Amino acid sequence: MSGTASWGDTRQLTLTFMQQEQELIVWALGEGSFGDPEGLKLQIEQSVKGEGIRVEQTEPGETSYRLYLPFVT
Repeated sequence: MSGTASWGDTRQLTLTFMQQEQELIVWALGEGSFGDPEGLKLQIEQSVKGEGIRVEQTEPGETSYRLYLPFVT
């Protein structure tokens, strides 16, 4: 992840998994300092580019993202 943590700082990342129609949704919600939220979104997008995954920032300026993955049964 992005940002730096000093000794004793806590950063929490909560992941929620949901199925919606033909997609698996991974909702990542960060608490604490993860750095620039928009920059982190760009890093996530670059990491999954070409994999059929789309990224949505759910709250502008916050560390809250949804990743939509094709769901194959």
